[in-house]
Amino acid sequence: MADKITINEAYLKARITDFTNFDTEAYNRLHTFNWGGNLTANLTTALRMGTGKDGFTPGKDLYTAAEGVRSNFSTRMTQFKEQSQHLYSGLQDLLDDQEEIQSLNNITASEFGDYVGETTSGLGTTTTGNGETA
Repeated sequence: MADKITINEAYLKARITDFTNFDTEAYNRLHTFNWGGNLTANLTTALRMGTGKDGFTPGKDLYTAAEGVRSNFSTRMTQFKEQSQHLYSGLQDLLDDQEEIQSLNNITASEFGDYVGETTSGLGTTTTGNGETA
């Protein structure tokens, strides 16, 4: 008989630690962070930089481009932080419930594969776990 599906608690705890660290790093990079030397920035707020007088178009263009990069980076880091939070929260919930989940587990990994089925990527055919083409 095939092995039952088991949850590798040590592996999941290590991933939770990784995602927690990613979340912390993203927070640090978004808020006052030392990027090297005397350069610090809070990327959640607009940049403060002198690029010439109001009528100096190249300076205004430079500021607009730099602010676009800052805004894009801030958005990406915020999304990365949120995804890290979701991942470690979901894994922690799984660990918290794993004893009950494993006690209810009556199927093998192979049987689970048959239940879930397999799909191909792209425009190919879809095959279920029991070999039927959908």
